[in-house]
Amino acid sequence: MDTVEKMKQIMAEKGMTEQQLAEAIGVSKGAMHNWMKGVGRPSANAVQKFEAYCAGGADEAAAADDKVAADKAAADKAAADKAAAGAGKAEAGKSAE
Repeated sequence: MDTVEKMKQIMAEKGMTEQQLAEAIGVSKGAMHNWMKGVGRPSANAVQKFEAYCAGGADEAAAADDKVAADKAAADKAAADKAAAGAGKAEAGKSAE
């Protein structure tokens, strides 16, 4: 399995986005996106950073999982707030009739 396939596997196992993995290993979101699409390959330095991330141990893995969970919670809250705001506007329109 090549490095990009390993990256995809890690993202799937941890529920990470391309951006989250890019941040975790210190590369740009654009570079990560291109690698996932098969455009270009990670540099030796990027591969080394990824391998260090994978070998980071329980503390680093837990921190990454916490960040993923926090990002998901924030996205869920934002979506709920947006839905509530839309429902409030619709309700206000009905009462004005």
